[in-house]
Amino acid sequence: LERSYYTLGSSPTFLGTVGGKAIFSVRGEANAYVWITDGTPEGTLPLPIGSRDEVNPPQLVALGTAGSHFFLLERESGLGEGAILAIDAEGAVTRVLESDDIWEFYYLDSPATFRVVGRKLALALSSQFLQQSDLAFIDGDTLALEFALTLTTGAVQLLGSIGNELVFSRDDYEASTSTLGRSGGTAATTSEYATLPGSPDGDRAASAEGRVFFAV
Repeated sequence: LERSYYTLGSSPTFLGTVGGKAIFSVRGEANAYVWITDGTPEGTLPLPIGSRDEVNPPQLVALGTAGSHFFLLERESGLGEGAILAIDAEGAVTRVLESDDIWEFYYLDSPATFRVVGRKLALALSSQFLQQSDLAFIDGDTLALEFALTLTTGAVQLLGSIGNELVFSRDDYEASTSTLGRSGGTAATTSEYATLPGSPDGDRAASAEGRVFFAV
């Protein structure tokens, strides 16, 4: 057991791991910082994420580790604007996707909107600007972004995974039905195969032993 001592403020929060290192955030009275550590004092380093804005510090949402990167949503407090960041084991930070007044990240904070599938991060994105919802994947190694499905009506929920395939639902609120689909992370590997009466509860869906479980 080795302890690292730093005066970092208050409320440290563990976010996740990447390459055998831990990533955590610290929110003090005038900071909202993200750090990475290998468990030693010299290996505990701040990352260029966060703000000194003590009135409106950014909201940090851990999206999980896929491939060789840990993914984090940095979202402006009370707003849908922000960016999805990728952090590698060396502490390098890449801004993979930014709102840019197009994407809204209001609801990108529940299991129905993001899931790790194999070595990819799956995202259910929405855009009032484009008037559409999208199923997108970020490759956890190359950080390539690919859109597998675009909807102009309804919305996408992420239900779970079977192997390296995502299971999702395409919800039609006007018809009160939903369609189950699967995706390997590309448009070519995305298909739909069943219709359900009603909409699944994506936040409570779970994967186990090659199956996806959910309630409608």
